[in-house]
Amino acid sequence: MVMRKLSALFTLSILCATVFLWTGCRDNPAGTSGDDGTVTMQAEMTGNTVYSAATKGSVPLSGGSIVDSIHVRSIRILISDLKLHRDREDTVTGDRVVKTGPVVIQVDSSGAKTFAIAPIPAGTYDRVKFEFHRLTPPEIALVQNDTLFADFASSDHSSIVMDVVLYINGMAVPYTYRTDIAGNIQYWLDPPVQIGAGSNTTISLVIDPVLIFRGHGHAFVLDPRDHGNKSDCDDGIKVAIRVRKCSCG
Repeated sequence: MVMRKLSALFTLSILCATVFLWTGCRDNPAGTSGDDGTVTMQAEMTGNTVYSAATKGSVPLSGGSIVDSIHVRSIRILISDLKLHRDREDTVTGDRVVKTGPVVIQVDSSGAKTFAIAPIPAGTYDRVKFEFHRLTPPEIALVQNDTLFADFASSDHSSIVMDVVLYINGMAVPYTYRTDIAGNIQYWLDPPVQIGAGSNTTISLVIDPVLIFRGHGHAFVLDPRDHGNKSDCDDGIKVAIRVRKCSCG
């Protein structure tokens, strides 16, 4: 009789524990807590065509080749170590990881696209930080069958790929611009974003192609096929990205 009672109590305890764990997992998804908010990272282009702003008789600032205009079909950027940085006035300091990566930021004319969603501890954040990334050989082996990373798994180790159409004297010339720039970069959130417990916040990266192909004060549209324009285009990529915040409750 005693053994039967003990067996029944043990079974009841297991049942209660199972119900508790199931309820807890349902109310608090893995990786989140009651003090977390959800952050969604998106990206979009400001426009998809870059026109010349040069006046008649103007001379290009550099010796690089120019085109009449560029239509940008898509921009893909490979990043890693995506983080939000705590505002210095927050009582808790340090970065909070959104995504370790690698992750691909994609933009085209169809509108904003989500590239990361993560739980983030409640607090005030003033910067978005990430790294332009080149896939390492072990990473290439892991993603070689993933079409999302196909353009970054080639031997040239690209970190940014842009599909464009160049217009020269009325002729359309499709072209893919690739670059292997790397390095850490950060963008300020102004004003800082406040993430509350249980809140949903969207942070958008906005990419302006004009600053890529007409950066450094160029009125002319740089021809990305000309290696002499590469440094200007690559520098333009870094300043072409801005951060826009949209708090959604």
